[in-house]
Amino acid sequence: MNRKIGIWMMLLGLLLLLSAGGLLMYNSYEDERAGAAAREQLALLVSRIEENKEEEEGTSGSADHRQELPQEQWFQEILTQPPGEEEEPLPTMAADSDGHIGYISMPTIDIELPIMSDWDYDKLLKSPCYYYGTVETEDLVLMAHNYTRHFGKLSLLDPGDPVYFVDIQGVTTQYVVVHQEILPPKCVPELTNGNFDLTLFTCTYSGANRVTVRCDRVE
Repeated sequence: MNRKIGIWMMLLGLLLLLSAGGLLMYNSYEDERAGAAAREQLALLVSRIEENKEEEEGTSGSADHRQELPQEQWFQEILTQPPGEEEEPLPTMAADSDGHIGYISMPTIDIELPIMSDWDYDKLLKSPCYYYGTVETEDLVLMAHNYTRHFGKLSLLDPGDPVYFVDIQGVTTQYVVVHQEILPPKCVPELTNGNFDLTLFTCTYSGANRVTVRCDRVE
């Protein structure tokens, strides 16, 4: 009887090991797929930005050539006012035809990624996404999955590390990391309070909380 129990325990242990190995392989595949999708989008985006800059340099005058987006392409508005108070729409940011507002570069952790102009779960599988705010209003918030090739290495950033955001007109805004913190999952007010010029966040590996990196703009 004891021998049969021992055999069943061994089989159960083997099954658990195989399941863990399969999960690890699947997660590795998802990580690589997400990285490949982001690299492909980034290459197209950088090429388009360079073309836009060349066209702008060849245009005389000092007029602002940024196009106003139609309302159906506005970013999802996140409510920050208490119920009952008048809500004002957020400023919009220009996006290209593929729905990108630019790309972000974090040289310290060797990350350069395109940023999609709004977010849903399918888009987050491909690249980081816009969440809230703008560069001009100094409250930009960007989000991504914790894939290693997306925002999975945010926790490795230290205060003083540089972060660069390049919009689709090719304008580069430099930031510097101030600090990082772990926030609870329902943390919209903390993410959008406007106290930091740039906020980057992703899930912890358990998915229970949010790894959040705060940055200030370098003038």
